[in-house]
Amino acid sequence: MNLGSLDRKITIRQPVITTNTGNEQVITYSDFATVWAKKVNKSGAETQQSFERTAIVETIFTIRYLAGLTDKMIIVDDDSLQYNITFINEIERRKYFHVSCFRRDNSNV
Repeated sequence: MNLGSLDRKITIRQPVITTNTGNEQVITYSDFATVWAKKVNKSGAETQQSFERTAIVETIFTIRYLAGLTDKMIIVDDDSLQYNITFINEIERRKYFHVSCFRRDNSNV
């Protein structure tokens, strides 16, 4: 892999359970790591329910191996878009990960 193709910074965030003022448990996210990545949009689809249109985009981020990375984490890219991690594929034994994600955008029709 050409290291120059890791051309954007992403932040990987991990879920943290906290308690709000109503004494209810809520999930928030804290930064786990900020790394260089290559971003490739693989596919997209659009659905509509009631009066809401939803775009679903599958994206793969290639990053260097990162110990502790799980599919419970999210990725925030340099455009502040958030992605849910769905699958992590190790490439070349502890050298790289291909991290498959989905991003959802909602807009009213």
